[in-house]
Amino acid sequence: MLTHNVRGRKVLTIEGLASADGTLHPVQQGVIDEQGFQCAFCMPGFIMSAVGYLKTNPQSDPSGTGARSLGKSLPLPGLRQDSDGV
Repeated sequence: MLTHNVRGRKVLTIEGLASADGTLHPVQQGVIDEQGFQCAFCMPGFIMSAVGYLKTNPQSDPSGTGARSLGKSLPLPGLRQDSDGV
């Protein structure tokens, strides 16, 4: 998404997910707890996608949430751990 598409809107980034006291968002903490990291390049997008998915689908089935939140299937070696973290 280009910046002109969000002009005048609130934009939440990975850095803004944590609480003011530094407590991580439950999705961030879940990924850490399940050791679901890939690389520093893709994880912020994965986490933000998962947060967005869970916000619009709060009663979702956790068994498939991680893969669906990406919006596409990616052949990443740690995708199961990432999904478990969500």
